[in-house]
Amino acid sequence: MAFADLDQAKDENIHFDTRRETLVVVGDRGRTHVFNPSGKLVTSIRYSPAAIEKRLQRGLWKAATGDQIGALKKQVTLIQEGHEA
Repeated sequence: MAFADLDQAKDENIHFDTRRETLVVVGDRGRTHVFNPSGKLVTSIRYSPAAIEKRLQRGLWKAATGDQIGALKKQVTLIQEGHEA
């Protein structure tokens, strides 16, 4: 579901984890997927809405920039096509 959630995610559901320097995609019902900057899936976990909000309020997760989102989607596409960058 990680790749489907990334594909369907609105930009406001993609965050940058400031501690780990990863990108976090929040899907339906708290499904959360963590990708490294190279586009590889690190882990998937389910967070409650309160846990997600807490991370955002504390500044642990910040809104991902358009450039970060575009780069992530490009890297994931390359990996899926078998062309790791």
